[in-house]
Amino acid sequence: MSMSILRAIEEDHRKVEDMLSSLKSTTAQEAQRRQTEFGGLQRELHAHMKGEEELLFPLLLDKESEDGDRDEILEMFEEHNLLRLWMDHMSTIEFSHPRWGAKMDVLAEVVDHHHSEEEDDIFPVAREHLDAETLEALGHRFGMVLQEA
Repeated sequence: MSMSILRAIEEDHRKVEDMLSSLKSTTAQEAQRRQTEFGGLQRELHAHMKGEEELLFPLLLDKESEDGDRDEILEMFEEHNLLRLWMDHMSTIEFSHPRWGAKMDVLAEVVDHHHSEEEDDIFPVAREHLDAETLEALGHRFGMVLQEA
């Protein structure tokens, strides 16, 4: 059974938040665990962002909407770019480095902020401009993007 892309994104947000919570609980002595879990987080976030950028955001930008809505959607793209850069930066640092945990905290804060904005600001725009059938079709395609990761 298909689900709305908004529901699929929301479920994936919770999955990512669980992954972040697990990573935040690690210590410098658990470098191998950090490396393994961080690799999984990167794959999940890259697939998630790809799905949103290819499926949902362009449709919303094409819709007649207020300038504020358009600015919010464009901001989502920029936050994705920031997340990619930060994850790439984190990949260059030893997982046992004393500051790696602080960097993970920053990543978690940015992701949390991003999720809140999507769910509070972007989802209502999507519900306003896209019908249930479109949202379900996008949900199916979003699920396929996540499975490819």
